[in-house]
Amino acid sequence: MSIVLLINIQFVVTAVPFVHGCTGHSYCVLDAETEGTLVCSLNGIRPKVLLVWKTLHEGDASLISFTNQQVEVRSIGEVYDITLTSTYQMQEIRKDRITLECRISESNIPALQSSTKIDIIFSSGKDCLLLDIFSQMPNKIILK
Repeated sequence: MSIVLLINIQFVVTAVPFVHGCTGHSYCVLDAETEGTLVCSLNGIRPKVLLVWKTLHEGDASLISFTNQQVEVRSIGEVYDITLTSTYQMQEIRKDRITLECRISESNIPALQSSTKIDIIFSSGKDCLLLDIFSQMPNKIILK
């Protein structure tokens, strides 16, 4: 008589994009101009997803443009590290801040609907932007 033991192994991966230049998910200030580069990454995710930059408020979409968007995908076993590098340019400065969001594009899976938001704050009298970063933690992702 043989015994078959079936083991279902699950592990949890949090899927929160992070913005390069900021440490963790706390307040941070980045030196930036009215045009430059933003980099957002998501590490250890499955399935492979697409990251996008969006303005949080639809009315702000005309204030900034993203061009030259490059995506790098590295496969590490069964998970992926994804990096989105985007050039941005402020089209016009009508407000003292704009909230941007790096998020997973078009995901219907609740655990994959996390995002990281950054506030672009225009400092008075200088041609620089201050970026305030905060994140939404998703539900935990269970990979099988």
